[in-house]
Amino acid sequence: MKRLLKRYNEFLGIPIAIAMYFVSPMLYRMIDPTAGAYDAGYLHAINLGLVRAFTASAVAWVMLWMSFPTFYRYLDDNVEHNLLFDGSVEEFRKGLIALFIYLTYFVMLVMSFSPD
Repeated sequence: MKRLLKRYNEFLGIPIAIAMYFVSPMLYRMIDPTAGAYDAGYLHAINLGLVRAFTASAVAWVMLWMSFPTFYRYLDDNVEHNLLFDGSVEEFRKGLIALFIYLTYFVMLVMSFSPD
């Protein structure tokens, strides 16, 4: 289980955010007994935003993996070491291209999840 969580850690935020979304009304009522269960208050909107962001991040990783498996593997395994410790211009450019593709997917998904 530990190996699975270490390998696919980009999906760990989804169950945590969903659990926060469903547990937070009980916490609100502990502080304020008159609080509604799923009101559209500011605190619950933040939790819903976290669910959206973590889900968008995980789906963006999957889309990157399906579209560009080599870039996905590079981002997941090598980009941190290459950008921080290698320092070559070529590695920096490769990292920026892969990161740009991921951020494009992520921003598109966040924009599609928002109701506005």
